[in-house]
Amino acid sequence: MKPEPTGGMNASDHDADRNDTVHPLACAFNAKWLWPMKAVIGHARLQDPAHFPLGHIGVEPAKEGGVFISVFSGQAMAVIHDPDGTASEALTLDLPDAAFDSCRPQDPVRMTSCGWAFAYRLPEWTQPGKALFRESGVMIFPKMAPPDWHADAEEGQDFLPLLFHQTASHSNHLMPGHDYRISRGILHDWRRLITNWMADSFEGDEAHFNPQIPALLAGFLDVMSPFEMPGIKHWLRRKGPNVMTVAGHPEFIGLWMPMREPGPEDAPAEFNNIPARFLNEVTSHG
Repeated sequence: MKPEPTGGMNASDHDADRNDTVHPLACAFNAKWLWPMKAVIGHARLQDPAHFPLGHIGVEPAKEGGVFISVFSGQAMAVIHDPDGTASEALTLDLPDAAFDSCRPQDPVRMTSCGWAFAYRLPEWTQPGKALFRESGVMIFPKMAPPDWHADAEEGQDFLPLLFHQTASHSNHLMPGHDYRISRGILHDWRRLITNWMADSFEGDEAHFNPQIPALLAGFLDVMSPFEMPGIKHWLRRKGPNVMTVAGHPEFIGLWMPMREPGPEDAPAEFNNIPARFLNEVTSHG
């Protein structure tokens, strides 16, 4: 007689268990995107440290290949498509501040000679390359190994040096800015915001400007209201100067210039509509 399976399970039950095996959580993408995320996340912590300290970065597979990386602050969001990225599923990353700092762009070395000025970019082994996130920890690699790495590493020459590495925290309570964790799911929904924008749910007109220009006035806000963010209004004009006023501070007015609008024949495709890779995600999700 054929022996009965133990534990009241038959062969089909064992097959089902194998199919239900949970895959390890993992993702990877170009580490250059990490540094600008720090400002968005820092803003979120300042605005609502009690209710929104974690869960700002989402990584998910893109149907056309690669991954979508999104960072959310409650008042601002950025979504990036990395065609070379990978993700096991939709994931949330909580990262220590040191991980962002390790990806900060390196300023070129500036030199002078006989009245001439020169700028030289630092070599690629000083610049962030790939960021790899696993359940065990996070690793950020340089674009290439230092020239003398193989000579110095000897038996470890098969391993690249790391710009940053930290093991994952298994505590139920993470310390924002210090601990690392990767988890399932994404808290924010960038597709819904694009859907609402396409449905004209938001009022407003288009404006062309360099975001670094109005940011130049941020220091005045610190002087006028050092302990809380005052109400701010920007009076936008396409061709004339834009005017910034601050609630409760009639002693101040800021003016900043918009960018020159391209002509119809020079307008890039990104100025006519949201890039197709993001629109396709919205339509595919209903």
